[in-house]
Amino acid sequence: MKTNQVKNQWMNAGRIIAVLVLAMAMYGCPAIDDGNGDDGKKRVLNEDEKELVGKYSYGSGGGGYWTYYSYNYDQWVGGWKYASGLWFKSDGTFEGFTFASGSSFERGGCLIKTTGNWRIPVTGTVRFSNMVDNIQFADGTKKIWRQSESPDWDPDDEYAFMEQDGKKGIKWHGDFYEKE
Repeated sequence: MKTNQVKNQWMNAGRIIAVLVLAMAMYGCPAIDDGNGDDGKKRVLNEDEKELVGKYSYGSGGGGYWTYYSYNYDQWVGGWKYASGLWFKSDGTFEGFTFASGSSFERGGCLIKTTGNWRIPVTGTVRFSNMVDNIQFADGTKKIWRQSESPDWDPDDEYAFMEQDGKKGIKWHGDFYEKE
């Protein structure tokens, strides 16, 4: 009788150890990231995402977008008509910058600084989450647009890698954005 009790105790101990090992495996490993980057965990990029990481710029008049952005030129003076840039960071966050000036634009133009998270669910499509646009118009008025307040907004944007005039970049919203 004692032999069966000892045997049962060892079997129970084995089961407990197996459950503990399984629990440690499940909870000791990082959770699968859903790709939105807003859970505080480090993102693991897929191959498409690794290729897209970087700064891209498009601009008319006055030089490259990131030069404009870095030197903080007075947005409403000078030859600038339109400048836009995209920054896909390796941590899954995104920063964008758009500047448009002139009477043909609403309220004389605008300066938009965008933040959010990004991921690539399928090659050729960037999906944004937690997107926020901080908009300043030339007339001094301001506005904030939030993705969370716009449930009908499509979070997916198409992109394609391409080369133009010997420069590499992406096609984004119909324009070529040079990779910096």
